[in-house]
Amino acid sequence: MTPAMAKRFDRGARFASSSLLLRAAAMGQGVALARERLAESWLESGNLVRPFPVSVELDHAYWLVTRHGIEPRRPLRIFIAWLKQQASLT
Repeated sequence: MTPAMAKRFDRGARFASSSLLLRAAAMGQGVALARERLAESWLESGNLVRPFPVSVELDHAYWLVTRHGIEPRRPLRIFIAWLKQQASLT
């Protein structure tokens, strides 16, 4: 992906929780990608619809996200190292 293409995805609303994301989508503010379990009641009530009959199985997937181009401060680096160590034990 080129920097120009990436910049197009850097616009728009950002939500601090899945609940806020789903509420915004239900109010017609856009689309939402969410875990099925979190969107289940919204889908059952008809407040949200699944646009495609496709789901992605993630098993136990988690992501650690930091700001691009900025080195995390030492306390965060220590936490990240600890988290990775804990994840490798399972």
